[in-house]
Amino acid sequence: MNSQFEGKVALVTGGSSGIGLATAKLFAQRGATVYITGRRQKELDDAVREIGPSATGIQGDVSRFGDIDKIYQTIRAQKGKLDILFANAGTGEFAPLGQINEEHFDKQFDVNVKGTLFTVQGALPLMSAGSAIVLNASLVSIKGSPAFSVYSATKAAIRSFARNWAVDLKGKGIRVNAVAPGHVKTEGVLEDFRAGRLDEAAMLAHIPDGRIADGDDIADAVLFLCSARARHIVGQVLTVDGGEGFSAVVRPSGPPDGESCARPRSASAPPGRSKPRRNTPIPWPQPPPRRTRAAETELRQLPQICKGR
Repeated sequence: MNSQFEGKVALVTGGSSGIGLATAKLFAQRGATVYITGRRQKELDDAVREIGPSATGIQGDVSRFGDIDKIYQTIRAQKGKLDILFANAGTGEFAPLGQINEEHFDKQFDVNVKGTLFTVQGALPLMSAGSAIVLNASLVSIKGSPAFSVYSATKAAIRSFARNWAVDLKGKGIRVNAVAPGHVKTEGVLEDFRAGRLDEAAMLAHIPDGRIADGDDIADAVLFLCSARARHIVGQVLTVDGGEGFSAVVRPSGPPDGESCARPRSASAPPGRSKPRRNTPIPWPQPPPRRTRAAETELRQLPQICKGR
């Protein structure tokens, strides 16, 4: 067993499945004592058995102040400190503008924003210099995603938290960073594939790495940010997406001069359109013209000309 985090106490919220479970397992494998939280007791118990004897499960909902208090009372009574917090618990639902209701908004902001804020704030009395906090943001916080605006807004708030809390904690030796995963093959995403809400083939076409991440890909990034190797990384958002975030806007090396590229035809019409857009040529940027010899001579003479004025 790797002893990288031997003697460290880590808390992973939302640790009974997906990214949280993968991260908790990796912390345990690297020697940490791990606490995980989850709302459903059976899933929590299953996760603890999967992680191993160094894990403890605490049932709780991070959107409820009483549950957050219970989490930290347990850790204080058993260990008296907390070295690492991965604020991972979150929820997401689809609803396009025009169909968003108050319940949809409140549920996501209560868990993703309020829950993250008070989870981190509650952890501070147990943390000391050398501790690390990692928040779970998302690639959608910087991209437009259909029917996902409320969730995306909550994750934009997480990015902002990472930057602002890094400043708030200046001088305390507690580092705050965030990870921003792209699509990850969690059970929720697999369900979206099955239900047709997400198109796996179309998604893969925009990931230069050629695959959709699994939980271990994100867990590795979280552990790096919590390690001594990241000791001078503060207030940053580490994107872990296989290139998905930029692939839709970065052009290839380019066609020969004088040619153009075209917008790829959509597989299906965007919402509100009966037909896909026609291919529209996009002029390829041309290099700047070469300077003539006369222009080069004028540039060399410019300092003397200006001096004589």
